[in-house]
Amino acid sequence: MRDDQTRHDWEDRLRTGLRDLEAGTPGGGGLPGPDQVRRTHLRRRTALSGVAALATVVVAGGAVLALDRPSTSAPIAPTTTSEPAPTGTAAPEPSATSPTTDPPVTSTAPAVVVPTTIPDGFLLPHEGETAPAGSDNTDWTEVSTREIVLADSCDQSSTVKPDVAPTDVRVIEQTGPEYAFVIGLQVFSSAQEAATWVSGLRGLEEGCVGVDRGGRQTMVAEDLTGPWGQGALWVESYLNLDSQEPDDFGTGGQYTAMARVGSAVIFAQSYGEYGPALDGPDADVVADLREPLDELAPRLCVFTEAGC
Repeated sequence: MRDDQTRHDWEDRLRTGLRDLEAGTPGGGGLPGPDQVRRTHLRRRTALSGVAALATVVVAGGAVLALDRPSTSAPIAPTTTSEPAPTGTAAPEPSATSPTTDPPVTSTAPAVVVPTTIPDGFLLPHEGETAPAGSDNTDWTEVSTREIVLADSCDQSSTVKPDVAPTDVRVIEQTGPEYAFVIGLQVFSSAQEAATWVSGLRGLEEGCVGVDRGGRQTMVAEDLTGPWGQGALWVESYLNLDSQEPDDFGTGGQYTAMARVGSAVIFAQSYGEYGPALDGPDADVVADLREPLDELAPRLCVFTEAGC
């Protein structure tokens, strides 16, 4: 209230000064004299100076009043800037020292050692078996390498006995009246030598088909298929030594079956009073020979590089 009264007093004084300035100006009736002009000019200058000073005070007073008047508006909140939220996956902090990456470790499987001898406890089919009570046959017993498995060449054969020899041999046998059954296992220093042995004996027998070899004659020589690398079968029939006629066969014969798995060769031979195999091998005899071969072949994987 006090501020408004002060402003009104100053405005009245300003208006009064302006009226006095206008009253000193002649309203008309001729030109004023020199003295009158000077007095009029002096009054105007004095009045203008007062008006300017009054206006300055009024303006300054208004500014002071504006500064002294309490503010009714809400205070302005300080402006703050926020960092943008990170997006994506934060990059890992660099380590002081970069770790060294070791080269990948490659494990090399140990080389398979293929035995060149028959392992302990490796039994052949029927090994250790005894003959049934009341049988005329003997128990199955181990014998030395038999000559009958090492076939001799004949005069007309272009193949000779293979120039390789097994590194280990085991042979078991059961005999009876006019009967013998042999099961044998031969181990060679390599699968290549074993293959040479089988193919060589088969070729030798094939070259001797129809040739008299001292009272016996090879009738059949052929491949023997089965769960093994290679196999062979040959049949020899015995000639009637009392006859002077050629190809006069008596009673008796010998069957041989052989199979290779890796560096091992298993064979079975049966001798009996078999008739001549003029029409091919006797199927029952061949089945008896295959039985030990089929049983033993899966266990011969120990003599292969792949192992069991």
